[in-house]
Order: sequence, then C-alpha cells, then structure tokens
Amino acid sequence: MGLPDIGRLLRLQNSISAIGKKGKVEPTDAPSLTEGYRRMRSQVFDLVAGSDLEPEFNDLFPEISEYSMQGDPTGGPGLIRWHTEATTAGTNAQRLLDQLGGWLEGLIEQQTLPEKIQAEAAERVRQEQGGFESV
Repeated sequence: MGLPDIGRLLRLQNSISAIGKKGKVEPTDAPSLTEGYRRMRSQVFDLVAGSDLEPEFNDLFPEISEYSMQGDPTGGPGLIRWHTEATTAGTNAQRLLDQLGGWLEGLIEQQTLPEKIQAEAAERVRQEQGGFESV
C-alpha cells in the first residue's frame, strides 16, 4: 500500500493545527483537546491501517481516553485535583496533536520529495543550458 493522498494529508494536517495551536492549555480545554486528538488519530489511522506505517503510527500515537468533567469542582481539594487532572489531560492531548501534525508533515515531505528533487534538477539543467548558450 502506498502513501495516502497528498490532499487528504494536507487537509488533516491543517485540521490538526487548528485544534492544537491554542497557546496555554486551560483545564476547560481538556474535553475538546482529548476529543479532537481522538478524532484526528482515528482519521489518520484509517489512512495508514494495513500499511507499513501502521506499527510506527501505533507506537507513536497511543489511544487516550476522552476527558470529561465529572462532579462539581467548585472548591476544596476536589478543585485542585480536577485542575491538575484536566490540565494534564489537555496538555497531553495538545502535545499528541502537535506530534501528529508533525508526523503528517513528514509524510507529506516524503511524498513530495521526488517531485521537488526532479524540479530542482530540471531548473539546474535549464540554468546550465542557458549559461552555455551565452558563451
């Protein structure tokens, strides 16, 4: 199985960037970040399932639980525990989203590298031929 369609990779990479690049993670971001990672991970997994990329993908991008705020964290020790758990879950999801976006960028570069090399070589040949004509 070859690499996935470049257009699909670019759309996923842009979607991941839109989810993950928010700056500092707040505890209230945890549900949307964990759900976003799970959704994007599933989309990318569907592209690499059954390919040589699947083991690498599974090693790098673990499944995580969706974070849901449970209980009423309005004060006392429960608030501190909720804040810590939510911030940790959100930060973890954001980092995984950033890594997933970087991994997709690598796949895009891998898929487009032969065309870039060919275009650069053609440009060099064109420039060299132009240089010989002026001699």
